[in-house]
Amino acid sequence: MDRFLASDEWRHWKWKDSSEFARLAIDAFGKRIKLEDFIGTRHISIPEHHPLYRFTLFSRHERAENFWNKILKIDESGQRELL
Repeated sequence: MDRFLASDEWRHWKWKDSSEFARLAIDAFGKRIKLEDFIGTRHISIPEHHPLYRFTLFSRHERAENFWNKILKIDESGQRELL
């Protein structure tokens, strides 16, 4: 984690469960990578509660967010699919 986040700040986090720890790690990574001029997109967790997968797209091009939003489709049951 120290190398992944380029910091040991995670050692001082207060968290209740592994899902919350993962969210904190993703948020910290997102902040770090934005310092390197990357643009982050909306974070997706599948399933929402106790996720097995977490997706975020980082890019240096502003069209990435447009791309990300176009390929994600959420139907009425919450299922995520490619268009």
